[in-house]
Amino acid sequence: MPAISPQRMRDRYDGILAAATRVFAEKGYSSASITDIAQAADISDGLIYKYFENKRDLLENVLKHFYERIIADLEPKVSKGRNFEDKLYVLVSEHLHVFVADIDLCRLFISEVRTASDYRGSLIQQLNALRGFNTGWSTPLSYGPGAHDPNRCFTYTVDNAPNGTWHTMTGWICS
Repeated sequence: MPAISPQRMRDRYDGILAAATRVFAEKGYSSASITDIAQAADISDGLIYKYFENKRDLLENVLKHFYERIIADLEPKVSKGRNFEDKLYVLVSEHLHVFVADIDLCRLFISEVRTASDYRGSLIQQLNALRGFNTGWSTPLSYGPGAHDPNRCFTYTVDNAPNGTWHTMTGWICS
């Protein structure tokens, strides 16, 4: 049997991630199956397990890829801001654009992932906190109790309220 090239392996990995992203966004994590993802990727179920341990590992990789893309897009845009207000405006507006562009994936994250019993302390929570995201801000801020260093302590979450309206909650997560 001929060996598979590293590029072909990378293409398969990317294809599985793309299919899983679509299936999770359409069906939700709980309703999606490995078979659904394999069919969407046009591969066998077993091939997924050559790349991912299980469905949860696949979800974590989908969200990791999603966050890496967001952060890579955000950092250069935020760094171009002249002052704190400009940078904060770019950060919030770009996050809102992501929610509009990837609404199904964001809905999946809000409704199923953040409410899962294993969310706290998980890789996904760490990615959501944007730890390591460098805003370029150097002045510690104080919002409510305690001073916060915006290079290490900024995050906000957009959440869907039970009545179906969207609202924004702001909070600090410090490393």
